[in-house]
Amino acid sequence: MESKSAPPPDCNEPPPGYYPPPPQQQGYPPQQQGYPPQQQGYPPQQQGYPPQQYGGYQPAPQTQQPQVQVVTVSTSPTVFRDVPINIPCQHCQQVVTSRIEFENGLLVWLLVGAICFFGIPLFLFLGCCFIPLCIPSLKDVGHFCPNCNRKLGTYQRVR
Repeated sequence: MESKSAPPPDCNEPPPGYYPPPPQQQGYPPQQQGYPPQQQGYPPQQQGYPPQQYGGYQPAPQTQQPQVQVVTVSTSPTVFRDVPINIPCQHCQQVVTSRIEFENGLLVWLLVGAICFFGIPLFLFLGCCFIPLCIPSLKDVGHFCPNCNRKLGTYQRVR
């Protein structure tokens, strides 16, 4: 059996559903190929503009505002300890290293009372309850200015 087949399509014809290109219109100039020729160098520079004259107007002279300096002084509370410290004296306005003196404070008297209350009568008889009065590390510390001898502050062991 022989089957009949369609002849091969013509290669010069467009396939079905393809629109042919539009026809060339006459009257357009042909397109140029390449770039236009370059110009040689830059054009000469023009002179600057002359200063403009304003009719009788003089700019106001610039006056400088006075410089104001703001100084913020923050004073933190002075922490007194049981050693001398560098501190400005409020009385003589000098920065000094404080002179310290030990003073009987609340801690000393609490210990004396505790020893008297809980102590054996022998300790009371021998006066052992007064031993805290002789120990400087149990006492409060007073800080004094060495120039004007005024009290600057106190370190209290118990408040």
